[in-house]
Amino acid sequence: MSLRQHLAKVIEGNEVKDLKGFAKWMLSWEGVKMLGDGNIGFIKLIKGPTAGTLVGQDQHGNKYYENNNLQYDRKRWVMYKDTFDYSPSTIPPEWHGWINYVNDYTPHNHNFGKPIYALPTEKTKTGTDGAYQPKGTWTTQKKRNWVKYSAWQPPQA
Repeated sequence: MSLRQHLAKVIEGNEVKDLKGFAKWMLSWEGVKMLGDGNIGFIKLIKGPTAGTLVGQDQHGNKYYENNNLQYDRKRWVMYKDTFDYSPSTIPPEWHGWINYVNDYTPHNHNFGKPIYALPTEKTKTGTDGAYQPKGTWTTQKKRNWVKYSAWQPPQA
């Protein structure tokens, strides 16, 4: 693959229109953060859309790639929709099995049965303001008005 083809695929994978827009994006704060984090830079610029074939896309917008010609490297990888706020919890169970080599079936080629108790997948809220805060934690604004413990009282006979 020539350098021109590689740049064209990288620009297409990063969803910018032309080389000028890509250069502007690289000099933005997101581009600087991407170069600072080696994993994001490696996935987006080197491995990303040029090193493998696009296998599919899930309901969250994550793109899944595969390259079976590699010998010692990971042959399957994901490019998250949110480049800098990515979370592995956005990978649905059917794609999780494929990316971790549990099975070789993508959801497009195989119909996975869903259990009746399964909920739709969503990004975890841990570390955000939407995370669960039980009463009495330091982040809760209200003061607690409940006793921490109560001693056991035997029943009256």
